[in-house]
This record gives sequence, C-alpha cells and structure tokens, in this order.
Amino acid sequence: MKDQTITPPQEVNEEIEQAALEEEVKVKKQDKEKLFNEFTGSDDVSLAAILAGDILAGGWFRQNFLYIVFVTILTVAYVSNRYFCQQEQIETKQLNEQLIDIRYKLLTTSSELRKNSRASIIEQHLKDTTLRAGTTPNFKIVRDGISER
Repeated sequence: MKDQTITPPQEVNEEIEQAALEEEVKVKKQDKEKLFNEFTGSDDVSLAAILAGDILAGGWFRQNFLYIVFVTILTVAYVSNRYFCQQEQIETKQLNEQLIDIRYKLLTTSSELRKNSRASIIEQHLKDTTLRAGTTPNFKIVRDGISER
C-alpha cells in the first residue's frame, strides 16, 4: 500500500486550474495598472481619464516630451520630403514628355525646310515671277592675296 498514490478527483483539478488562471489574470491586470500609473501618475484607469488627458500630465510623458516632439518633427519632415520628391518626379516626367514632343516637331520642321530650300523647289515657286536662277557660275574675288567667296 505504500506505493499507491491518491489522485484527487477531477473537480478538484479543475478548481486548481481555475484558481491559477484567476491569479494570472489578476497579475496581468495589476501590471497594466502599474504601467498606466507610471504613465499618468494617477490610479484612475478609465476611458474618461485617458480622454481627459491624464497621460499628458504623467511623469513618463514629461520626461520624454522632447523626444516625442523630435520624433514628430522628423515624421513631418519625412512626409513633406516624400511629397516634394513625388512632385519633382511628376514635373520631370512632364518635362521629358514635352522634350520628346519638341524634338519630333524639330525633326518635322527641319525636314520640311530642307525640302523647301532645294533649288528645284525654289525654281518652281519662281516660275510666275520675273526672277530667274543665275546662268553664270560663281566666281572668286581676290583681294591682296586673300581669296574670298
């Protein structure tokens, strides 16, 4: 009979587990209250206390106020810089599109100018006028040993 162990009934095991869970919940609740108390400096843990701004009067907030302001300024600078960069990218894209359009117009205009400046096209435009193309060849004018055209 010495080797036999007495096992408690199932109900006792459930009560022990329930008590352990309740104790764990109490400890977690106390930890949360301690943390809130550290932030606010008061024992009142309610939605009204949070909305009333008790957190802002707590010791933790007062100690870290400058750090919070610094992080806020960095966040605003980051967001504004990103917005500025996006605007610059949009403007660059628009200017590149305009540049491509202008290059195409330049190519079109220069090809039309080359076509219209050919001698045969000029002669066709001069048929109705009294002007005619020259029949004598070009000649050089020599002045003091320097040739000029």
